[in-house]
Amino acid sequence: MVDLNIVEAGLVVGGLVAIASAWYGRKESSSWDEVLLFLGFIVGMAMIAIGVLAWSAGEYDFSTRFILIFLGLSLFLRAIKGIKLAALIALIVGGAVGYGLYWLSMAYELEFLSTTVILVVAFIVLIIVYVIFKFAEDLMDMGGFILGFRPLQFVMGLVALIEAALLLANYSIWYFLG
Repeated sequence: MVDLNIVEAGLVVGGLVAIASAWYGRKESSSWDEVLLFLGFIVGMAMIAIGVLAWSAGEYDFSTRFILIFLGLSLFLRAIKGIKLAALIALIVGGAVGYGLYWLSMAYELEFLSTTVILVVAFIVLIIVYVIFKFAEDLMDMGGFILGFRPLQFVMGLVALIEAALLLANYSIWYFLG
């Protein structure tokens, strides 16, 4: 069971961080945007977790769960949209595959696993993993760009605060829509 206090706290904190981040904007003379970005990352992860828990438990109205997950994604993706990890992950996986094949060839004396074969297989794995993670990275960048749009974040923050206030009164936005 997801406690009502956690859901309300997630909505209030997420709403305030979204509003502050959207209102403050990007100012070069201050580091508040980076602080809000970091807070958004942490709060966004927490909101997504709370929303998924509420959804899997079948608790709360659709609007509450949707706002938790949508605003959480907005805060989370805005923070990570500039991080490029596809090449690093591909290099690690390719290196691990190469090392694993090298270890297998030495441990079991597999003659067909020459150095050239190991390098080719590791490179092919590296390329495949890079393409997959680059696609995922591009999707996250696009989601972060769309959901991190400041006016949209401001509105989503206000909606989250309204939903939290309605939950205190034992209502939700879904009650008024349905």
